[in-house]
Amino acid sequence: MTNNSRFNQQQPAPRKVTNAYHAPTLKKWKPTIDPATLNAGQRRKIWEGIKTDNPALAEMLTNDPTIAALKTLFDAKVIFEIEEVEKYL
Repeated sequence: MTNNSRFNQQQPAPRKVTNAYHAPTLKKWKPTIDPATLNAGQRRKIWEGIKTDNPALAEMLTNDPTIAALKTLFDAKVIFEIEEVEKYL
């Protein structure tokens, strides 16, 4: 008689497979600005405004190693929605 105990063990329930489709959410485009296109005074005003209004964002943009790595990896730069920074100008 052979030992079939491995066949007699209870098998895990099969995973439920769903065919749910999640349509992408489209976001309305908003005009953006690259701070590099601004003069030094405008960039300074924007930066001071960000540091005052959102210190956590300022900290992340300057000191987060993941952000720095992504910027390097993708040769990326930070851009802002104009409506978000025009209040500082």
